[in-house]
Amino acid sequence: MSKARFFGQVLAFASVTVLVSASQGQTTRYVDGDNACPGTGTQEDPFCAIQPCIGASVNGDTCLVVDGTYTGPLNRNLNFGGRLITLRSVNGSGACVIDCQGAGRGFIFLTGETVQAVVDGFTVRNGSSSSTGAGIDISNNSNPTITNCRFTANNAPFGSGMYNTGSSPTVTNCTFSDNAATTLAGGMFNDNASSPTVTNCTFRENSSGALGGGMINTINSNATVTNCMFSGNTAPLGGGMLNDNSSSPTVTNCTFRGNTADSGGGILNNHNSDPTVSTSILWDNTPSQITDVNGSGSVTTVTYSDVQGGWAGTGNINANPLFAVGRLGCNSLSQTAAGQAENSPCVNTGDPTSPIVDGTTRSDEVPDTGVADMGYHYPITGLVPGAPGVSADACIYDGFIDARRESADGATLIGLERVTFCFPTPMENDDGTPLDASAFSITDTAGTPPSITGVEIDLPAVTINLSGPITLQEWTTISVSAQSQCDQAPFEGSIDIGYLPADVDQSGCVNPLDLLTFKQYVNDITTPPVGVIEDFIDTNRSGDVNPLDLLAFKQLINGIAPPATQEWASRCLPAQP
Repeated sequence: MSKARFFGQVLAFASVTVLVSASQGQTTRYVDGDNACPGTGTQEDPFCAIQPCIGASVNGDTCLVVDGTYTGPLNRNLNFGGRLITLRSVNGSGACVIDCQGAGRGFIFLTGETVQAVVDGFTVRNGSSSSTGAGIDISNNSNPTITNCRFTANNAPFGSGMYNTGSSPTVTNCTFSDNAATTLAGGMFNDNASSPTVTNCTFRENSSGALGGGMINTINSNATVTNCMFSGNTAPLGGGMLNDNSSSPTVTNCTFRGNTADSGGGILNNHNSDPTVSTSILWDNTPSQITDVNGSGSVTTVTYSDVQGGWAGTGNINANPLFAVGRLGCNSLSQTAAGQAENSPCVNTGDPTSPIVDGTTRSDEVPDTGVADMGYHYPITGLVPGAPGVSADACIYDGFIDARRESADGATLIGLERVTFCFPTPMENDDGTPLDASAFSITDTAGTPPSITGVEIDLPAVTINLSGPITLQEWTTISVSAQSQCDQAPFEGSIDIGYLPADVDQSGCVNPLDLLTFKQYVNDITTPPVGVIEDFIDTNRSGDVNPLDLLAFKQLINGIAPPATQEWASRCLPAQP
């Protein structure tokens, strides 16, 4: 088992408060599945389900949904009914789940909603439909905005993740994964002049029984697909994307890798469909990267892209892109700065006139600048192994140490509310299901650890919310057992949290050298050592470190210890768990 032990790497925790600025005629209503039903929608008495909040809202209103898993009739088949409102989760799709339990769809839009109808920050899973759109079904010239959402494990004959007909939603920062269609389009089905704008999205391991594992565009549907990843999607025809019946999407800065079909593993085009592909990568798709069906009148235009086997067009190359594992995915581009042997030929070789996409293609997370890189750009995590508080196995625990939070017996507590793991690769549960709280456990040497109240997933970071504080003079271990989505070895790791405020050298005991260093710090001779948090110097509990506190600490160091600080000195942590 790989352990990351942090003795004093405690960072100040900044709590996030949602501030709602309401102009005239706009109201924010609240939803909390743990509240008594039905609720009135106020912050003090939120609705207990999502649909009542939608039904009580008018144009311009917001429904704010707290963390949790929402099930039952009032939390599926969610219908805006033409209302131009915002439905938003508090902490994003990793913390707020709509579980349809195989009994209906997630969302239905069929009343001409515009981009001002917004769904933001939900996971929609286990949706089911006997026809179209198990995750979300959009029709009748409805054009909502769907952002920061995940559609997973949904099932329908057509467009299991999302089905659009005669509608062109705006879809950004969304993930479509493990959706299965019995007939057409596991991920997204754009039908009958539907031309959505799809940006910064991932289509992964979706499947279809006939056509289009990741996406289908058909009957004059011309999607604009920018900075998207298509990987591991399968179908008999058109594993990654299928374009049919005069549908000609524009594909820019996308990566198609590892998609599989009997024909057209990456992209398949039929019946006068002429997609345009630029600054993209098509590699490792089976049996082909792009297939224009013979005699179909379909012609794919490709420029400044890396196509395995080659493709005629300005700026195109046929060179191994040298994929490497990055912090957010298996398809980053190799860089010697990140330890790989070579730099990818796809870096700085895209269309020189193309705007730069925010984010990074590179395994070293250097942002794209200058000439655009080919392929999908991941968000930049800013989590670099080797930086303070960050390792390849675990990141930081976010919290505060507050001398004003003492137990009745005087033992100081750590106000630890959140612990964040950072994984070296994208992760899932050991059984292949999406990563969730079941992968984590918590123990401590005191015998009664706090519980895990919730898990916020924003890979590579997974934040564990705790029910209460941890005793400083004990060890607490939060462990994880999961597996990599990049076919690497299973992962077992833990964060061992043990802390003494004056243990400057992180030996596990407070010794004379620690106290000397502490004295130098108090007298402004040195900068704060790693193990020093100023809250501990606040001996009079005023909320600030003032001259009287420094005097008290000098007395402590010289052996004249104020009672409030005595517990912090001359202590050793018990053996590590």
